[in-house]
Amino acid sequence: MAVVLFLLFYPFSSGGDASPWKDFLPYGIHAGMWAGLVWSFWPLARGHRGKEWVLFALLVLAGGASEVVQGFVGRSPEWLDWGMDVLGTVVAFLCGRGYRNAGLGLAVALMAVLLGGIGIRTVEEWRAFPMLADGTSRWCRYRWERNGVKLRSAKTHLRAVRDRNEPTEYPGMFRLPLCRDWTGSRGLTMEIYWPRSNGGNGVVGIRIDDRPGNPPYGERWQTERTVTNGWNVLVLDESWLRTPGGREMDLDRIRTWGVFILSSPKTNSFGIRGVRLLMDGMDDE
Repeated sequence: MAVVLFLLFYPFSSGGDASPWKDFLPYGIHAGMWAGLVWSFWPLARGHRGKEWVLFALLVLAGGASEVVQGFVGRSPEWLDWGMDVLGTVVAFLCGRGYRNAGLGLAVALMAVLLGGIGIRTVEEWRAFPMLADGTSRWCRYRWERNGVKLRSAKTHLRAVRDRNEPTEYPGMFRLPLCRDWTGSRGLTMEIYWPRSNGGNGVVGIRIDDRPGNPPYGERWQTERTVTNGWNVLVLDESWLRTPGGREMDLDRIRTWGVFILSSPKTNSFGIRGVRLLMDGMDDE
């Protein structure tokens, strides 16, 4: 139980290189944790049908409650996480009641579906390159590191809402690109939405890293832009991927890129869509 609580509520950061396995493993861990909880508590209920069903119901409810609590401790609650909790509970419950083949068969089938979904997202992201973010695609909603914001669904764009439970000086979101080789790129274009509710114009920062961790200002590419109410089309190509210290960044090993807020703390949200690299031989139009 202590291990489960630690994994659920510790504010992990998903640093490092992008990988489809980082999409899959958290879900597998969720299913495994809840199966382990059933296994741990099963001796208290074994042989008593009523107690077994009470245990099942309590663990399903605990999975949902844990996702709600995660929203208050710097983690991102997801319906799919709860679904994997229920899956782990069902599989272990079936095995505990003597239906081992059915339980294991269900686990294999649903894991295959999950892996297939991740594989589809991976292929879609590879095919979309040099598009780095498209608000209408499912693949774009994954592999984000959020710095003091929460990601909200929108029909045409990604919406970042300031997380009041996680105060930070520069709230924003950063993405681990699956396609890390940006050789041949000469700039970046994107659209930023600045709501009128933010109260006037704002300033956003756009940052790209080619080194792990949190490299200092002199070792990353960064620029700032003023944005007005509504959609703003930004074209970023000056001093492209050259650090303030004059170093040419490694184009074939870009690790992360992102957008963050530099304006006043009253800012509540911003939107992003249509992030695309400008490549050699590509028509800017």
